[in-house]
Amino acid sequence: MADENEHALIIEIPSSSLSEADRVVADIASFEAELATALNGLGIVDGHDFGLTLGPEAGGGLTGASVYIYGQNADDMFAAVEPVLASNAMSAESTVRLRAGKPGTEERRVKIEGRTRSPGASL
Repeated sequence: MADENEHALIIEIPSSSLSEADRVVADIASFEAELATALNGLGIVDGHDFGLTLGPEAGGGLTGASVYIYGQNADDMFAAVEPVLASNAMSAESTVRLRAGKPGTEERRVKIEGRTRSPGASL
């Protein structure tokens, strides 16, 4: 039997849209909660990860983050979360990868041109 939640949305957030290091985990958790509410049962937010470079010679720090959403229909899930993506500073300049099937299925990419973050602004 095929997994019924094989479709995916992967939201790739650039480092320029992330908050300061001391708030970023709380801000990602809040963003994920907004996404889960918008999904209204169409899918599940399955966590996040951060891109990092280590050491001062490599510039050190966050290079971005990804949030993972799985469900039965990538297009329906995207339609549900698109208003959150367009209005939340966390997703400004992000890219959403829509995968309509199991891993390895061709993906479609959508660039989000949302609200930009003001320096020092909180979500």
